[in-house]
Amino acid sequence: MKRRWGSLEIYQAVVKRKERLEIPAECPDTSLAELMAWCWDADHRQRPDMKEVHQFLVEFDATDASNYPNVTKQNNRCITPLSTGQHQQQDADSAGHREHEKREILGMLELSSQECGESSTGLTGLHHLHVHTSRGRYQRRSKVKVLLTGVINGIKKTVKNHFEDFEYVSFWLTNTIRLMHTLKQYSGEDKFASQNTHRQNEHCLRNFDLSEYRQVMNDLGVHIYQMLVHIIENKLQPMIVPAMLTPLGLMRGHITIESLIKQLTTFLTVMNNHGTDPEVVKQAIKQSFYLVTASTINIILLRKDMCHWSKGVQIRYNMSELEEWLRSSRLYDRNMEETLEPLVQIAQLLQVKKRTEDDVRLICETCTKLTTTQVVKILNLYTPDKYEEKTEVSFIRKVQGKLAGRMTPKKDAQLLLDTKYMFPVTFPFNPSSVLLNEITIPDTFKLDCVKRV
Repeated sequence: MKRRWGSLEIYQAVVKRKERLEIPAECPDTSLAELMAWCWDADHRQRPDMKEVHQFLVEFDATDASNYPNVTKQNNRCITPLSTGQHQQQDADSAGHREHEKREILGMLELSSQECGESSTGLTGLHHLHVHTSRGRYQRRSKVKVLLTGVINGIKKTVKNHFEDFEYVSFWLTNTIRLMHTLKQYSGEDKFASQNTHRQNEHCLRNFDLSEYRQVMNDLGVHIYQMLVHIIENKLQPMIVPAMLTPLGLMRGHITIESLIKQLTTFLTVMNNHGTDPEVVKQAIKQSFYLVTASTINIILLRKDMCHWSKGVQIRYNMSELEEWLRSSRLYDRNMEETLEPLVQIAQLLQVKKRTEDDVRLICETCTKLTTTQVVKILNLYTPDKYEEKTEVSFIRKVQGKLAGRMTPKKDAQLLLDTKYMFPVTFPFNPSSVLLNEITIPDTFKLDCVKRV
């Protein structure tokens, strides 16, 4: 007949006699199985905390917890156990206090796998509950693994089913990044915990190292961000040439620069409403402006009718509108300026005079972000207005000679820009000020299998 372990026997065997207990494959009492693993982990670390063991017994409503020796550490002295009468009196006096402790929201979740069943994929909606596993119900690694794996798979499935929906993808990008930040914030590592409040540090993980999941969440975030950028590209690409290069007199009833700005505003508003990190928003907008710049430059380099003075004026006006939008949205910085600079320089090249030695020097000083091939191509395609003289071949050769050697031969020979190029994305750590014990689970999630504890 197999021996049935009680919670007190487990404590005495593991903590006192240093016995290694094996958890039965089908333990009828989940609480005892949890306790066996927890006590062994505490002892294995060679720093068992008697107060924590006792609290653990109380939380699991162990039937023999009242017989547990009340051993605590105080002023480096051991306090001897109370007599039976004293212990019973203390239990009666503190019953209400213990009940209050049980009702206190600790910022943790209790998951019932049997109740969840197929609906466990809904756990993706619990990203903001921070998957808090510092103590209590989630002592077994298997449950934590199941929970986080379910979250990751649920997010992947959701974004895959809505890969063309900007709002869906933006929403889950924000969720994924927030969960990654949360795993860092409550990891207990000094570099992350230093920005927490004392209460938040009390919620840090104690028995689990979830650093491997942080990398998984980061990779998933990068994947979702790339999906978001592809949606932006598909929306903007048909609008760029009409908005940036269509003659002003032909814009009525067609796409204008205002139409392009309106679409950018829609993207920005959705991301801000979802609470996307400001740094991630900036990177997405920067990628959008790179697409506008690269697509416009490529069209100019391929079409002779785009290379004349009035087109330079139009491009410069449109660029000023985009820059003003960035400033009003508080997004304009050095990175944005560098992204727009090549197109600004092309507009200046179309407007500058092209006759004298001073003009050669001015062109070379102005077109620092353009390759020699691009500058020479525009000069060859340039169509002078009625009052302008044709650009001499000798002038073009002087410019080409002065620009030679400024860049590496491979880069200097580049003509068209890669409109599919994507800047590497990063997710700077951004901790949350929200306390875990203040968060509630919305009823709309329909997650009866998850309870706050």
